[in-house]
Amino acid sequence: MTRGRLPALLPATAILVAAAAIQVALATIPDTMGDLLEYRSWTRQLTRTGLAGAYWPAEATAEATADAEHFRPPIDYPPLLPYLFWGIGSAVYFISPEALATNDRLLDFLIRLPLVASSLLLALIVYLEVLWIAPAAGRVTLALLALNPAIVFDTAYWGQADAPCALLITASLVALVRGRPEWAWVALATAALVKPLAYPLAPLVLVETLRRFGVRRALRCACAAGVVACAALLPFVWSGHVAAALRTFVIQVDEMPYISVNAHNLWWLVGRGVPWTDAHLRALGPLSWSTLSALLLGALYLIVLLLLLRSREPRVLYVAAATVAFGFFVLATHMHENHLFYSLPLLALAGAESRPARILLLILSVTMLANMALHDPFLTDWARPHTPGPRLLLPSLLEPRPELQELYTRLGYPWIARQLRGEKTLLGLVATLVNAQAVVLTLVAWLVVIWQARGLERTLRLSCWRVPRWFWFFAAAFAVSTGGAFVAHVLRFESEHYFLLRFSDARKLTDDPARIGIYSFEIDGDRRPTLWVHPPSEVQYQLVPPPGALLRTAIALRPQAWSKDQGDGVQFEIWVEDAGERRTLLSRYMDPKHDPADRRWEEVTLDLSGFSGRPITLTFATTGGPAGNIDFDWAGFGDPTLESR
Repeated sequence: MTRGRLPALLPATAILVAAAAIQVALATIPDTMGDLLEYRSWTRQLTRTGLAGAYWPAEATAEATADAEHFRPPIDYPPLLPYLFWGIGSAVYFISPEALATNDRLLDFLIRLPLVASSLLLALIVYLEVLWIAPAAGRVTLALLALNPAIVFDTAYWGQADAPCALLITASLVALVRGRPEWAWVALATAALVKPLAYPLAPLVLVETLRRFGVRRALRCACAAGVVACAALLPFVWSGHVAAALRTFVIQVDEMPYISVNAHNLWWLVGRGVPWTDAHLRALGPLSWSTLSALLLGALYLIVLLLLLRSREPRVLYVAAATVAFGFFVLATHMHENHLFYSLPLLALAGAESRPARILLLILSVTMLANMALHDPFLTDWARPHTPGPRLLLPSLLEPRPELQELYTRLGYPWIARQLRGEKTLLGLVATLVNAQAVVLTLVAWLVVIWQARGLERTLRLSCWRVPRWFWFFAAAFAVSTGGAFVAHVLRFESEHYFLLRFSDARKLTDDPARIGIYSFEIDGDRRPTLWVHPPSEVQYQLVPPPGALLRTAIALRPQAWSKDQGDGVQFEIWVEDAGERRTLLSRYMDPKHDPADRRWEEVTLDLSGFSGRPITLTFATTGGPAGNIDFDWAGFGDPTLESR
């Protein structure tokens, strides 16, 4: 190495060393998020029992997972990260079996280390590529990634595994741009074996490979990727679990099937800040939220592919991939608060010469950090008592489980137990609203930039642009319309959804506690959270109805019970006890086994205005049919709400 090159490398080396020192220091602090708790459990289980015992633990029952001493959640990731955890656990066990069993801090640190290393390698790969394209932008780009607060928060503090997957995705795109498609496919297949979030980039890689290298080369690339996938699955083949493993990996794609899992995107605004809205619920006629999401994503993807096919410059792949990754976060359901991570290195590659891409990288770094911080259980628990304004109650889980709160408390995570109660502040929710609006409007602005540049090639080298005047009017109208609906809905939610949110406070009268709970019923594609009341049972609520109160619900038997031989229908009843007097508001017999007309949600609206302002007891009750046969009488009251006219 010449003397002239050595001083030029010193700033880059200093940036990487500083980033490594910061992240390693953060990796030593105790886990607060709870994901490392699962990774730690997986590591111990893999070391003790191997793959089969960790992916399908015999003890993974409701009773076992509720016991802190037997916390063994099954692995739901593709195999590469579990292999890494297995290696870490085996090394610790070789040195000290006691440390593996008892030293949580050591395991958390060792699990974080390869994630930190991945984030540093990711910054280095992007730096070297940008240095080749635009040397003057190299060090700035390196600093924007290596010292990026959002990436540091995600990797070193939370211990999330986004960095290894993003590293492999980025390496795949760089290899393809450099004319090495086989390596690109191998890297992308490896990324998919880390996390399924590599899947959205696969069509881009396929189209670009076909466009530049032809069908024969693409087939060779597919074979290389297939070899990697088969090699990764060999341990499952040897243990005889390959079919079960493939089923697990496919099911994992639909894990947490909600329109937004705390991701500040379009669906966070549509759901108006209320988490755990089922993505499979009907949203527009026969279309579910997930279907609408697929249509929007498909339209965006088609536009990006057409622009990619019209381009001749290989590096436009970076702009296309950044747009897809960003659009996927904004428009896809099932997104988590940290899934904006994958856009950042791709925007850094696209921003080697593109000023708008660099600005977008800065904006998304801020919004991603805010997205994570506003849902961090430890930080929000600490901030809640000091936050001015009203306190609110939103659902933390679709099916509240008090034993889960007890479990986290015993495991040393009391702030997660408190978060599970659904306590929020209005100021915090408004902050999530503003952040989500910023993210959605930024995507619109980025698409406007591409449209004004007339394609991806000019966007790649764009140094200046003019924001059209209409965009600011659109942004203002969007902010006002979504903001008003969001805040109004949040303020009403606790009173309207009183019955599901206050389920733990209700009095349950039943011979078997398993007969009462909160579940999800789906009838003809219409899925609703449901107050499950298996006969003979009663659920009683003490409340004071608001002025002009209306009770809205729907009664039904779960479709899985319609074809059962046992059972002869259910008698649904709702009554009010007021000043010692009982008044029946609903009495309806349904027998979908024998009457096809009862195979539906039957909507119910009851007027409670006559009881407004007075304490009453409201009872949801079910009894068996005329013959008294209660087998498979899976009955429920769909999403009971209390509205005020």
